[in-house]
Amino acid sequence: MSYQKSLKKSTNKKRIRIGSKNYILDTKKFRKFQLNVLAITASVIFAISAFGVVKDGMKFHNAKTEISFEVADEMIENGYRTVPVDGNWDHRFELLDELDPFELLVYMGGDGSLDVLKYRGYESWDDYAKQEGFEDQYDWYAAQRENIVNPQSKARGGK
Repeated sequence: MSYQKSLKKSTNKKRIRIGSKNYILDTKKFRKFQLNVLAITASVIFAISAFGVVKDGMKFHNAKTEISFEVADEMIENGYRTVPVDGNWDHRFELLDELDPFELLVYMGGDGSLDVLKYRGYESWDDYAKQEGFEDQYDWYAAQRENIVNPQSKARGGK
């Protein structure tokens, strides 16, 4: 038994000479250390990446909240009812001509803002997005989001 332990120790350890001193390197412990360093590095990279995504998500959410307040104030100034009655928005869409469709989408949601777009002559959100130079409504929305998260970048197809 002691012969096997001695053999295991001798195959597991390396003698390293640095200058005039001898050091013994335990290869199994060193391999565990390398794996731990790799795991910690991967965790840090993941945390940094996740922080960027979460930060952008929070920035976009805060911007949408601010847009909602601004749109509500502008609607009130124009004499438009800011709250749907019996689930239906005020149909005086001419009072909303100055508002951007993205702002309307944020405040009114997809169905309410689609009614405004139809009043403006568009058939659907995809029709509006295509006329603005985007592939579809999702491409347009992604560009709006990117413009809010990174304002220095120019949105594709935007005016």
